[in-house]
Amino acid sequence: MVIAPTNAIHTWGMRYPIDVAFVARDGRVLKIRAAVPPWRCAAAWGAYAVIELPAGTLAESGVVPGDVLTIAPHQPDCSRPAQTRPRRLTEVDQRKVHKNADS
Repeated sequence: MVIAPTNAIHTWGMRYPIDVAFVARDGRVLKIRAAVPPWRCAAAWGAYAVIELPAGTLAESGVVPGDVLTIAPHQPDCSRPAQTRPRRLTEVDQRKVHKNADS
């Protein structure tokens, strides 16, 4: 989750730890906090936004302060054919719809 504009977060009420990256306006990582436990606060002077991730994600991806992160639109999975038209209801499906509507 990206939270902007802010330079601080809290994990009050959360049940699990999270990784946090504090970034400048240009996407440069200023500070990283790994596995911030529930009921804690974290902040970074000069940060414009905070990126919250599942615990372990930043270490796994190798993100370190000084890296520049960008946000890009999600790319669909091209290995699956796109749905070109809605599926037709079969006779059995239509009976189920009518039966539920009568209830």
